Amino acid sequence: MKILRRNRVECGLTGNHTVQTSRKSLALVFIAAVLAAPAIDSARAYAQGWRPFGTIEVLLSAAYLLLAVAGAAILAVPGLRRRLAVHAREAVLLLVVCLGGLALLEWGAAYQLHRIDEARNPFHTRGPAVHQRFHPDPEYLPGIVGDSTFTTDQRGIRIAAPRAGRHETRVLCIGGSTTECVYLDDTETWPVLLMDHLNARPASPPVWVGNVGISGFDTRDHLRFVRASPLMEEIDLAVFMVGINDLWRYLANEEIETRYDRFAPEAKATPADAPAPSPPTPPRPGWTRSRLIQLYHALNQTPPRPEEYEGIGGREYAIRRAQRAEAAIVETLPDLGPGLASFRERVAGLIDACAARGVQAVFVSQPVLWDEALPPEAAARCWFGWLEDGRYVSIPALRSAMDAYNAAVQHVCRARDIPVVDLSAMHGRPEFFYDDCHFTEAGARFVAEQCIDAIALSL
Repeated sequence: MKILRRNRVECGLTGNHTVQTSRKSLALVFIAAVLAAPAIDSARAYAQGWRPFGTIEVLLSAAYLLLAVAGAAILAVPGLRRRLAVHAREAVLLLVVCLGGLALLEWGAAYQLHRIDEARNPFHTRGPAVHQRFHPDPEYLPGIVGDSTFTTDQRGIRIAAPRAGRHETRVLCIGGSTTECVYLDDTETWPVLLMDHLNARPASPPVWVGNVGISGFDTRDHLRFVRASPLMEEIDLAVFMVGINDLWRYLANEEIETRYDRFAPEAKATPADAPAPSPPTPPRPGWTRSRLIQLYHALNQTPPRPEEYEGIGGREYAIRRAQRAEAAIVETLPDLGPGLASFRERVAGLIDACAARGVQAVFVSQPVLWDEALPPEAAARCWFGWLEDGRYVSIPALRSAMDAYNAAVQHVCRARDIPVVDLSAMHGRPEFFYDDCHFTEAGARFVAEQCIDAIALSL
């Protein structure tokens, strides 16, 4: 009986020893995997052409390599391996705690990245404290004289003067590039001229007018802004000039994703001199997607400059106009029904969203250069109207499409008792446009003058 009992005890001890050994082996494998994984991932990416592109990536690549070498040395040397195995539980716990702490840091970095992005480039603005000088070339931008300054305040609003005080009436102009007026000076845009006219009225209370127009933005973007932007809490009245971006996006089937490469210089290359296709981007190690690394780069990043979305002098218009001049022209419009129905819903949504935030809405129709009797030299300024298949819509057909979109704005606003400034008197007048729809200095003055009464009555 004693022998049997002793055998049972010995078997239990042997079993426990086997389990402990197995656990220690698993712990060693876990430690080795944690130490080696980043280095193996980096080596795989490096073999496929990836290279560290910044100081932080170089330092981390070296650190991961050293960790992998140190881990391999510990596991390869029997004495070091046994010593690690004795403390395997503590080593695993330490690694788990470190990984958990890293996960918390990643969450914090993601939160900070979101805040930095909002602070540097609030949605529907070019970002705070932008100051850029443009040099409009009359060859490409007729009707604009001299250099132009583009300035935003600390909230990202384009301005010509700071707000006068807390008791002024606050107006914000919302739209696309025809509101932004990139190539016009801060003092020449129609929102600023409108402010000047309103403040020049006898015994009128002070009025401040800001500009958050963004090139390419349509009513989807405007609706998101009106519903969510904290800037809407600071204003009394919103002025919308909408329609043309909704129109071209619908015609080109680019309502969801814009093809920014359409007007790139490479698009003009012939097959013989076309540049060779760029090699595929090599895969990056997974750790390079760390939010902590992105936060490091964000803190060292300079804000975007206006010339990143428009050229300093306007030479890009030569490419755009040449593409239209060389394309096949179609006289028949696609069915505008679905596009107009969605557009009307979004215009109604803008009115409702403004009302929900206690803001009065006023709309301004979109004037265009397009006209059946347009002189050839003025028609040569046009570059809009591209379709998904590369053909372009004729100028008379574009005019009828724009009329339909302007009529949709009138219809919705009339039903909601919302004022609309009708700028149809500007249609087809070359002195007001340097291309299809963007205003010259004279055009901006005319828009401001036409808006005075409607805005004044709404204040």
